Amino acid sequence: MQPDNHSSPSIVVSGLRPFHWYLLIALLACLAFQPALRNQLTFDDIRQTREVPQPHALSEWSHALLAPWWPPDNPHTLWRPVARISILIQNALQANLTWPFYGLNIVLLIIASCLLTAVARQLDFSFAAAGLSGCIFAVHPLHSEAVHQVVGRTELFASVFMLLGIYLLLRGGWRAWWQWPAQALCYALALGSKESAIIYPVYPFLLLLLYWRSAPDNNAISLREGLLHFARLLPVWVAVGALFIWLRYRITGGVMITAHETSWVDNPIFDWTFVRRVPVFFGVFGFAFAHFFWPVGLCPDYGTISLPVMTGWQWPYSWFGLVLIIVLAAYALISFRRGGRGWGLALAGLSGYLITSNLFFTVGVLVAERLWFWPSAALCLAVAWWLDRLLGRAALQMNMAGHQRLQFLVIAVLLVLLLGADWKYAAAWRSEITMADYTLDLYPNNARANLNVARLAHDQGDFKTGYLYGTRAVQIYPSAPSYLMLGINASPIAEHQAEAAEAFARVLAYEPENADAQREWGTMLQNQGRTTEALQRYRLCVQHPNARHREEIEARIRFLESKK
Repeated sequence: MQPDNHSSPSIVVSGLRPFHWYLLIALLACLAFQPALRNQLTFDDIRQTREVPQPHALSEWSHALLAPWWPPDNPHTLWRPVARISILIQNALQANLTWPFYGLNIVLLIIASCLLTAVARQLDFSFAAAGLSGCIFAVHPLHSEAVHQVVGRTELFASVFMLLGIYLLLRGGWRAWWQWPAQALCYALALGSKESAIIYPVYPFLLLLLYWRSAPDNNAISLREGLLHFARLLPVWVAVGALFIWLRYRITGGVMITAHETSWVDNPIFDWTFVRRVPVFFGVFGFAFAHFFWPVGLCPDYGTISLPVMTGWQWPYSWFGLVLIIVLAAYALISFRRGGRGWGLALAGLSGYLITSNLFFTVGVLVAERLWFWPSAALCLAVAWWLDRLLGRAALQMNMAGHQRLQFLVIAVLLVLLLGADWKYAAAWRSEITMADYTLDLYPNNARANLNVARLAHDQGDFKTGYLYGTRAVQIYPSAPSYLMLGINASPIAEHQAEAAEAFARVLAYEPENADAQREWGTMLQNQGRTTEALQRYRLCVQHPNARHREEIEARIRFLESKK
């Protein structure tokens, strides 16, 4: 089901059979993302692979299946059992090895890319266009976060199961008896991977509209027949979606992420009105669209101050995104009225972006490349179809004996350029410090990157560097985490200890029950010989139910009390 113009010439790829395309996709994905195998565990990956309790008995595995996504001392409103169980199984099998985590992510990317190719073939794309769409999807640098981060497999798993559901629907037909269990299973696994897969039933609906308007071999269906097909499967999707929402509520105590679980650094528009979110919606869309076609300047961390999302319509990308949406809407309308199919790709891509765009409801993060993984599938299909037609027409007009070599050369250059961008960007994901340094090179005012450098410097005993970056983090975004990091770096430096005390006081002004601030303040006071004040801070620390290093602090209390 090509987007438009069925009679357009295509790339002649007589030497590549379908199986060859799948091999090429696998090879390209391995070449593009093999640097991930050397990555260190970072940030959220550490929390998921090292801080989540490892189950052993069967009852513990069932508990892990029904446990919230984040470790016990973190927000509980997310439930992603498929990704969680995959990580726990790998932990049980691979001991302390880290590369298999990233290896599985690469395998999932290969499966998703091959499924995209298979779906394209079922939509009547030529072998060349279908294979090329999978190749682009497998090597695009915009997908780096999903592969280079262990937690990125939530996007990968969800995409695999949604593409599998679409493929089975196209391959087996709407009337096949096994579609009910197949669709239920695919939808359940997709939702269990990531909650944004709730959008999945939109795609079968778009498919029936496509077949109503036109289909290959004049196999078009009436609107009534298409709606009946959709209505037969709709109860399955509704039941699975309702069960997921109910389970998530019972397990996490909520359905949507609440304000106290969202950091201003991650999503500063959480409490904004719909009207204020509109320019941000267009701006992020324009930014993502531009970086799909020109993947230069990608960054591991788009903190709040990195992009001028707070400026509303003053951000040029907001106007660029608005123009893009208008152009896509106009194209979709024209394509629909002419009986074409390009409108389906346009709506599929926009719906995938809409679910995580923060327009109608907010999610935990405002800007992240992993959020664009699924919507980019429609763009990969569109670009592959366009290149297929463009090069096919050029070959006919040139009437050259070596036109196939020219076509292969153009495609090879495109893929090599994408591979080069992958390899260059891979260096950013190697460790926590490379992620922070790479981010600060692009966005020096990224508060979280400054905060991360301050924390890493403290862990290495470089308190002066930690103090410097902690001060920058406070200047950019005065918050409890920023003041806490400033305080713990300033406290070992004699000339900055008064500033450290002020920083700890600021932390407790933001968060009166912050046990870490009480502990670090008490440590500084103990080192200064101020026993009574240190005891006070330590006692306040252990009163908090989630205080870390409780046994150590209680031992300090007993030691100081024995000295009095």
